[in-house]
Amino acid sequence: MHVVINAKANDVPFSGISHYIYGFVSCMDMPHTLMKPEMSVWDQIPYMGGLKRRAWWEKQLNGKASVYHLPHNIGYLPNTLPTVVTIHDLIPLDTVTGWRRARYLQDIRRVAKQATMIITASEFVKKDIIKRLGVSGEKIAVIYHGLDQQYHRMPTQSDFSRLQRYGIGEEFYLTNGRDRRKNAKVVIEAFIELKETHGLPGKLVVLGNQLRRKKYPEHPDVLFTGFVEEEDMALLYCFAKQFYFLSSFEGFGLPIIEALAMKTPTIVSDQSCLPEIAGDHAQVISLDRNQVKEKMLKWDGMVSSEKLEEAREYALSFSWERSAKEHQRIYEMVGMDV
Repeated sequence: MHVVINAKANDVPFSGISHYIYGFVSCMDMPHTLMKPEMSVWDQIPYMGGLKRRAWWEKQLNGKASVYHLPHNIGYLPNTLPTVVTIHDLIPLDTVTGWRRARYLQDIRRVAKQATMIITASEFVKKDIIKRLGVSGEKIAVIYHGLDQQYHRMPTQSDFSRLQRYGIGEEFYLTNGRDRRKNAKVVIEAFIELKETHGLPGKLVVLGNQLRRKKYPEHPDVLFTGFVEEEDMALLYCFAKQFYFLSSFEGFGLPIIEALAMKTPTIVSDQSCLPEIAGDHAQVISLDRNQVKEKMLKWDGMVSSEKLEEAREYALSFSWERSAKEHQRIYEMVGMDV
């Protein structure tokens, strides 16, 4: 059996989808090929480009593949091979309006109907696909993402100095502000209010582009990291006093297990799949500024070292090796049905 995996998403090197592809593919022991068509300027024309890409795929796949995997929501699917599609989430159905939403819904329904098997990364998204796309649950496999190797080693205090490049030199809280749905504004407002009313010590570090700082309240103790080197992410989690991940929509929520692996007290929202991925190892709150304030003031000292160690063991159970094995089981299953 030989699996061809569409690698177009790797054109965006730091995206969540490219991270997912690299994670499970790097652990596969089944013959496979990562493949994508070379694009010219003329291929960007919607109709002509689509025809050229289809012809290219048909030529490349002819007699060379047993199974084809589209590892992102929408794209080319052949009619002549068993196909696996990874649907990471249905977020655009809640964030896009008008004709763009209608087009996305049409495309995602087509892909879901045509695919031999669908993979997704949480039970929450599986239920969402069943409800909104009308797909049978028997056609959907839940395969959790894995934890990268850098989170298997706990940093030491001597590593803290590396965070100075981000302007961090004292204790800090950490949150994610990389896009609007992460709800960093709730955390920022709570932090600033506690600074003014309780003299809360430390700083708040916001993961995200410096350009987004204009969208949030300003305060000298609120720092925006800008781009963070991948090897520094474990340090940020490890040395944070608390980590807040209050996203409204996620397909999996990888930052949760990354923070838990670093024994960081973690607070997540009660939205989408976050409570599922956090399990019993993080505090779950609503998107309420007062609840954030309560956790900042009281919760940190109430977390025992035993609980944090249990959370780390839980996070380490998420592995790309296991994910790869489960992907290969799906490939074998759909390949045998031919």
